[in-house]
Amino acid sequence: GRIDPSLDTLRRLAQALKITLASLFETTAAVDNRVVRRNQRKVFHIPSNHLRYELLSPDLVGKRVEFLRVEFDRGPAEKSQPYTHEGEEYGFVIRGRIEVFVDGATYILGPGDSIFFPASAPHYVHNAGRGVAVTIWAIAPPTY
Repeated sequence: GRIDPSLDTLRRLAQALKITLASLFETTAAVDNRVVRRNQRKVFHIPSNHLRYELLSPDLVGKRVEFLRVEFDRGPAEKSQPYTHEGEEYGFVIRGRIEVFVDGATYILGPGDSIFFPASAPHYVHNAGRGVAVTIWAIAPPTY
């Protein structure tokens, strides 16, 4: 409770340990392996980067796709360096506006917009609006 590591630091730690980022926050096993009720989602929040992640599947054990609801607070987003990993990412904006940087190009997305990119391309995402942005992401294979 003395430090607030950045998302990049946690991601590097998980990679070094050869575990998913989400496993750093897991506390209990899912009761049902098919349904995740709104109030039973695994949540992790990293205050320094103004992001809140909600796992939409019961867990990541043995899964080939990570399914997330991500909220970007309206506070200043952490302007991290673009990062890469194996696989693919698919994003969908429910509310607000996000900026997606992929391989040197910048995309501004609003409600109803979606994006796909190979995760091997340098990328990052942050809030581009004045309010909270809410998105859904599918990432294969799981990285968080």
